[in-house]
Amino acid sequence: MSDILSDGSSVYAVTLTDEVVCLDIVTGRENWKHPTGVTNDDFLVTSNPALSSGRVFFGGMDGAVAALDAKSGRVMWKRDLGARVSTSVEILNDSVYVGTIVGRLYWLASSTGAILSQYSLDAPPQGRLVVTEDSVLVPLGLQSVLCLDANLEKLRWTKKAAKEWTTARPYLWRDAVLLADHGTLFAFKLSDGSDVWAHDFANTVRGIGSEGNTLYVGTLKGTLYAYAPSAPLTNSR
Repeated sequence: MSDILSDGSSVYAVTLTDEVVCLDIVTGRENWKHPTGVTNDDFLVTSNPALSSGRVFFGGMDGAVAALDAKSGRVMWKRDLGARVSTSVEILNDSVYVGTIVGRLYWLASSTGAILSQYSLDAPPQGRLVVTEDSVLVPLGLQSVLCLDANLEKLRWTKKAAKEWTTARPYLWRDAVLLADHGTLFAFKLSDGSDVWAHDFANTVRGIGSEGNTLYVGTLKGTLYAYAPSAPLTNSR
């Protein structure tokens, strides 16, 4: 149900029953597991974990974020946020970012789990957060994405799709944020959310990769496009 992380001879994932498991990458043997005790009878999507500096960071359906020793599974710290974690756990430097189903976004210290700041949102954050040195991109449901400063003190901008954002997450490319509303791919400035360009594709856009000046745009019908955007601040539609 989650991304699979790897480090040396181990891989890590979160199961549908809301437990972190560590497996040997060669044999598949279970090295350790950390369950939250939540049964997940409704088959809710589990949170993506993060791996940094020999620790696995995990947000559970029990409302707690934990830092686990990557080798042993030992709990190094645990912070109860009071509601189910509904976003990925993202690490940047010494910071942990995570959101809960009651519409709260948290900035935690990676060393202790102490709450450094929190921000009240208008709707539950869901899916993958995207964190940069000075910004946090937060999906709210299927139709909105907002940008906060990294200290969670100021809302910089919000973008709302006409129908729904169909990309798996906000994508960063150079100084732009890429989001697709079905067949239209938009680029917005990360700094202020202003329009850079937009381009229409024949199919619903889902995933994006890049190499140099070229974007590789994957669609739900299986077609992959190689697209070179025009100069910044122009519209290619």
